[in-house]
Amino acid sequence: MFEALGKANIRRINTAMVGCEEDLIKFWDENDLEKVVLKFSESASTVGLKICGSKEEAIDHLKKMLVMPDSRGKINSKVLAQEYIGGTEYIVNTLSCNGKHMLTDIWVYSKIRSDDGTLAYDYAKLVKDLEPGHTDMIRYAYKVLDAVEMKWGLCHIEIKIDRKGPVLIETNARPMGLGMTAAYLDEALGHHYTDIALDVYMHPDHFDQYAMKRYAPLKYALMKTMIVPEDIVGSFAPTFVISNMVRSTRELLYFGKEGVGNYPRTIDLNTSPLAIKMINKDYGALMRDYELLRLIESNYFHLFYTLSDNIEASEPKTDLDALIKILDPIRRFLLVTNDGNYLVQYGKKSEMDRWMIFDGAIYAKCTASTTEDRYVSIYRTMHSIRSGGAFIVVPEAYENMKDGSVIMDFLMNIAGFQIMAPSYNSAGIMYGVKQ
Repeated sequence: MFEALGKANIRRINTAMVGCEEDLIKFWDENDLEKVVLKFSESASTVGLKICGSKEEAIDHLKKMLVMPDSRGKINSKVLAQEYIGGTEYIVNTLSCNGKHMLTDIWVYSKIRSDDGTLAYDYAKLVKDLEPGHTDMIRYAYKVLDAVEMKWGLCHIEIKIDRKGPVLIETNARPMGLGMTAAYLDEALGHHYTDIALDVYMHPDHFDQYAMKRYAPLKYALMKTMIVPEDIVGSFAPTFVISNMVRSTRELLYFGKEGVGNYPRTIDLNTSPLAIKMINKDYGALMRDYELLRLIESNYFHLFYTLSDNIEASEPKTDLDALIKILDPIRRFLLVTNDGNYLVQYGKKSEMDRWMIFDGAIYAKCTASTTEDRYVSIYRTMHSIRSGGAFIVVPEAYENMKDGSVIMDFLMNIAGFQIMAPSYNSAGIMYGVKQ
């Protein structure tokens, strides 16, 4: 593809095939590089890719790549050396019909570079509204398709934009990955690739009808790929509960195995255990949900997984009767205890004959349980509270959970509760108000 761009006189990244240390040194010196990107010539998911900041680092990594398997498990794959291009990386997805091209959607990548030069995918975010520089990028993508002689079908193009403009990272004649389901694309874009591609292939005269439509995705979308900070052993069951509580979440794409397993530190897409696919018509709400997940991932990753998957029982110690007496007597409260669920009103508790929406809830369940079951129980309780209602948690309900008070803060935040500041004599009781 880089040779094709050269023949078409289109901007391309300086690239060379390197099979030994001498090839790499020659490429580095001829291009006067400060950084070099090493990656397999035929691979995927950034397997083996590394940004190297010195000749010594690049030579060391090349030696490793020459004996390591690529994403297909193949040994002795060819290695490319490329000049490092800064800027922002985009995905431009297209459809071609008899040599004519149209845009289907654009996504922007965010990757996090670790100290050792490896790149972990953070997210891919749908570009709903075009920004300055995007029209040049789209026109550049069409030129790339012409250069590589793309005639029919879907194409997935990765492009970076720096101060010089757009430049190709790579292109492949395929739809976008990450398990793009029809339901997810239909909600975000208003269409999905395979329907349009099949229709255009069967009826080429329909192409212009699609191509003339204004680029206008229906909603904002973001796919968060999980970054495991270190080698772990555990189960990601808590992640499924937490991420599904996030209001923007639509789908989870899980790459691991059920139950407890071994997960390496994330260094590329292949070593990410799952992706959380989110959609929201409100961009601010979408980004708040992403930032909350990223905060957990960055600072409290242990909330996402568990090794034993068990929470030990705590001894009940809060005086629930005294707590009930200070509640508004007219309001209906749900009381969740080890013995069952009760209706609290007029300062008394009574058996519940049906589930309902409450003015507030007291969560005091502290029996032994799995982490997943405890999260589900808490969330179900939160879900039964009306807007403006109160959620009260006694300390024994969370004290045997690692960072239990922080977990409660996160669960309340995710469920749409405003966390209230504790009073001096709150004795560990936590309190939130549903927005």
